[in-house]
Amino acid sequence: MKPVPHSHTILTEFFKNLGIEVVSVEEYDFFGSVALDVHINDTERPPSEVWRAVQQILTQFLEKEIGSQKIVIDINSENKHKLDVLQEKTKNIAARAKELKCSIELEPMNSFERMVVHETIKNIDGVETLSQGEGALRHVVVKSAL
Repeated sequence: MKPVPHSHTILTEFFKNLGIEVVSVEEYDFFGSVALDVHINDTERPPSEVWRAVQQILTQFLEKEIGSQKIVIDINSENKHKLDVLQEKTKNIAARAKELKCSIELEPMNSFERMVVHETIKNIDGVETLSQGEGALRHVVVKSAL
């Protein structure tokens, strides 16, 4: 993960122009991308559809500024929290599949969630994953490798 130069200044100024005070900006690795976690006062947050548009604009601008590196904008650690919950759930399912020596089918997931499950389990001995299904029904199967 390569640090994003001037990201704190860029984000602080951008949000200041929207009337939103930035408390802090932290960088962390997000599956090979750089996540910029912008902490703001939650009472100043715009409606979610506006927020998604703001995140998309900021992401495109910062990616253009730094070149080929992928950027993820996170607000008040929401994406990080969702990621942590999914990884913990995945580890619990892997332990159960390993213990019971069985396969466990997970609910349908989007491609990003499936990638998180596969990446989390590839570091756990005794279990493996595969994706099954098509379209909106595509899901991950966690199975014992023993």
